[in-house]
Amino acid sequence: MITRFTTTICAVYAACSLQAADKPNIVILYADDLGYGDLTCYNPDSKIPTPHLDKLAAEGMRFTDGHSSSGICTPSRYALLTGRHHWRKFHGIVNALGKSVFSPERLTLPEMLQEKGYTTACIGKWHLGWDWDAIRKPGTPKKSIQAEDFDWSKSIPDGPLGHGFDYYFGDAVINFPPYTWIENDKVLKAPDTTLKATPKGATKEGRWEARPGPACSDWDFYENLPTLTEKAAAWLKNRKGKQEPFFLYFPLPSPHAPIVPTDEFDGKSQAGAYGDFVVQTDWSCGQLLQALEESGHAENTIVIFSSDNGAEHYAYARDEKFGHWSSHPLRGLKRDIYEGGHRVPYIVRWPGKVAAGIKLQMGSSPRLTSWPRSPRSSVMTCPTPPPRTPMTSSRSGRAKPKPAHAKPTFTTPLRTPMRFVTLTGSWCKEKTATTPRATKTGKRSAITPLIKAARRSCLTSARTWDRRPT
Repeated sequence: MITRFTTTICAVYAACSLQAADKPNIVILYADDLGYGDLTCYNPDSKIPTPHLDKLAAEGMRFTDGHSSSGICTPSRYALLTGRHHWRKFHGIVNALGKSVFSPERLTLPEMLQEKGYTTACIGKWHLGWDWDAIRKPGTPKKSIQAEDFDWSKSIPDGPLGHGFDYYFGDAVINFPPYTWIENDKVLKAPDTTLKATPKGATKEGRWEARPGPACSDWDFYENLPTLTEKAAAWLKNRKGKQEPFFLYFPLPSPHAPIVPTDEFDGKSQAGAYGDFVVQTDWSCGQLLQALEESGHAENTIVIFSSDNGAEHYAYARDEKFGHWSSHPLRGLKRDIYEGGHRVPYIVRWPGKVAAGIKLQMGSSPRLTSWPRSPRSSVMTCPTPPPRTPMTSSRSGRAKPKPAHAKPTFTTPLRTPMRFVTLTGSWCKEKTATTPRATKTGKRSAITPLIKAARRSCLTSARTWDRRPT
């Protein structure tokens, strides 16, 4: 197993070492909550047609054991853009109107590319925070999220432009405020109302999941993906005839909830509205790939497609109703420690450099947090791993084969049973404990110290193993 951001950073870093005339352009297509088994190039039994991404896989290399750094989105995006394991700084999402997760001194991928002469752009979902307090009007309560609490004429610092991007267009997060378009560091239209409840009407599947906050009264969730696709395609076409290398980071808002495929995609899949939204996601990627061809830069462009984590919990009902399991053949979904939560599609195309039509299995490397440390040594010991038994059941309710070796991994939020490890000798002994829950008095159960100890142990192991500068 290898984390996706590691190979991505290595490939891009190698590209940066080339002479200016030979530097490839880079396009990252980053889906949101797309399952490992949703694309037909990964799951022949998928009930969702994805011709554009299937073609991309046929023209490039398809990795079958690529993993995001987390089962939720903000940490995965941070790791992708920094090459740094998010546990070194945080684990959790940036909440509505939250602060930036980047430290000022932290080098990012776009900043590195800028230093090498690249033009950089981010179009789509950001979800890495901004300094919203910089535009908050004096005297307003700090936690207030009314539209009138902010001076929308001001620039919003510490966003994409503050961390390496020359251009940004998006709405920050599809289901988080402010519900308005942001170009570079300013809103295009000042919010004139405050969304306080779920929007009227039902989504085509699941819930709106829209957080309260500032909004434009004419905001239309259904126009989110089409607008971003149009903007990104236009940006690529505008590169025609230009010699400077470019980097486009296109983090899609789909198929994340709210599940809002436009009407022309209704019924295009056999997996309900989510399947239709995946079809529209595939269409969006196809539009960008076509724009890249029209720009004349396709032959000298690295195209990377992946997802930030696995599919959302609506997949359970979808499986029952349509017989489509988004994580096939894996167990688990978004937020889970099971592989369905973080094992994701990962496709790379680089004409003439990356062999076409290749499927690459990367399963020989042990998971660094899966092996015990010798109590007498400060260095993590990695014995030869026993034969690997993957969790391959297609339904989470069925019995799963037990791994042949201890895998003391854990997740946050703490919603699933966790496996804690006591280091005795050179091997691990497992203790299974249920997630602690708050009592009526607000106190945690006695197992809480074990959770903290497990976190410290895994963090220490990771830091000991990776001695590169932090």
